[in-house]
Amino acid sequence: MRRKLIPAFLFFFLLAAPAAAQRTVVTGTVTDPNGIPYAGGSISATLSLPLGASGATLNGVQISGTSPRTSLDSNGAFLFQLPDNNVVVPAGTRWVFSVSSTGVLPPVGFGPRSFVSGSILITGASQDISATLSALAPALTRITATVPAGSAGSVQLNIAGALGSLGGLFVSGTELVCHVQLGCSDILSGKYSTLSPCNTNSNPGVCGFSSAGTQIVIAATTTGTVNTTAVTSTSQILLTRNDGATIGSTCNTATVAGEIKETSRVAGTSFTFSVQTAPVATGYCISWLIVN
Repeated sequence: MRRKLIPAFLFFFLLAAPAAAQRTVVTGTVTDPNGIPYAGGSISATLSLPLGASGATLNGVQISGTSPRTSLDSNGAFLFQLPDNNVVVPAGTRWVFSVSSTGVLPPVGFGPRSFVSGSILITGASQDISATLSALAPALTRITATVPAGSAGSVQLNIAGALGSLGGLFVSGTELVCHVQLGCSDILSGKYSTLSPCNTNSNPGVCGFSSAGTQIVIAATTTGTVNTTAVTSTSQILLTRNDGATIGSTCNTATVAGEIKETSRVAGTSFTFSVQTAPVATGYCISWLIVN
């Protein structure tokens, strides 16, 4: 019994080994030009035949020209097996990949996205095609990333679209921090957050790309200037006195400030406001909010 079992096992192993070698484990991760994954999307492969061929075989058996559609995980990754092009008959076959995604909803994103690769030679025990697919993937969002001065470890996101530019957005790590008034979902991790305000006791206040904060009006003066790229030519700027603000110095609560109003702005750079009565001894704390 034992002597018969060993030759049978060896025979089965010798048959299985060539069969496994005729298929390639294809892996990859699909991301857009900003590195955002095609999470929850799908991918399929279609066999491209040489001119004049009407079908293809593997080990003498007719094979399907299309793979089942495979889901991409939360990182845009996938794994499946395909017949090795160098083993498939006739010679000269290639695989063409189709990727689709529900995308990111407007105004942050473009909605559903899809693309088709060119002909790719799939061969060997395994093959990763991440770079090839990601180079072809259309952008999922309208963001362009820049690194603002004085904000190491964060990346500003400028979103251009029908609703205009949403100022004061940045990403730190995997969390997208959104406009304090408009808000938006974290396209990377699904979290929600608000922008930390820019509170400063210097004039002008240097606020990078912030869209909210508190600015001091120094004693014996009547104006305050905030340098922020969040301001546009059409921004609504809300101003209010905030005696309880924390800006590194004591806020003036004794003097009546009178009317507080915007006096000028430079789109993408700064805005200036004035108070009716100059503060005495200590400055006014004026909170501001930009709505785009």
